[in-house]
Amino acid sequence: MIDTAISVVASVAIIASGPILHELTHAAVARALGGTVIDIDLFDLYVDFEAPSAFRERLVLLAPGVIGLLLAPLVWVAWNALPLVFAGAVVIAWALYCFNGGTHGELSILQTEPAR
Repeated sequence: MIDTAISVVASVAIIASGPILHELTHAAVARALGGTVIDIDLFDLYVDFEAPSAFRERLVLLAPGVIGLLLAPLVWVAWNALPLVFAGAVVIAWALYCFNGGTHGELSILQTEPAR
C-alpha cells in the first residue's frame, strides 16, 4: 500500500516537472541568446521575455520542442528501463515538456495563438 502511494506521488511529481521545465527552458534560452526575462510564473506556466531579434525570439519559443526531441532517445531508454508507472510518467512529462506551447507558434498539442 505504501509502495503504491509513493509510486503515485512520485509519478505526479515527474509529470508536473514537464511543464515547469518547459517554461524554465524558455527563460534559460532567452537569457543565453541575449534576451531579457521579464517575468516567470511557474503556477500559471508562462515566461515573459524580450528577445533582441525576431529570429532569436523564434529560437526561444521553439527551444523546449527542439531540446525535447533531442532527448527522445533518453525517454526511450527510460521506457525500457523503468517500471511501467514511472516509464509512463516520464513519457507524459516529456510530451508536456516538448508540446506544452500555448502562444506565438510554439510546438503545441493544443491550438495556439498566431505568432505576433
